[in-house]
Amino acid sequence: MVSRRMLLSKKGVIFYLFLAAFLTFIYTEKDIFTQEKALAQVFFPSGTEVRAELAITPAERATGLMFREGLLPGEGMLFIFEEADFHSFWMLNMKFSIDIIWLSPEKSIVHIEHSVPPCAEEPCPTYEPMQKALYVIEVPAGFAKKESLRLGMKVLLEMEE
Repeated sequence: MVSRRMLLSKKGVIFYLFLAAFLTFIYTEKDIFTQEKALAQVFFPSGTEVRAELAITPAERATGLMFREGLLPGEGMLFIFEEADFHSFWMLNMKFSIDIIWLSPEKSIVHIEHSVPPCAEEPCPTYEPMQKALYVIEVPAGFAKKESLRLGMKVLLEMEE
């Protein structure tokens, strides 16, 4: 026979397991309750503005746009690194093509990869600039051609508060 104490103990364990799972979900998912994405406004030479989610931490940069369904026009992701380097990117777990734009510390375009497709099979190809970059912007495929972006053009970045 199951005692009342054992029943309460089992309910207690189940309750704490559920609570731990719930709290883990809340604190690992973006945009759940109070967690918000850090954003920046990216202004291109034509005057076009892109609202970009920031990828600043190593975990944010490693995840990037993985597993997302797409980007809407006017959306993107801005990667900010600690130092300028030949930062390479791949398309593992991506579901859509993007343009990748590398910027120097002075925010001038040093490299563009157009319409980079999702990785079809591993090992995934990598994409890297010909010059060191401090920032990288990912935007919907076709954006760079539509904006007639060229090497040397300057981009303005404004962080939102």
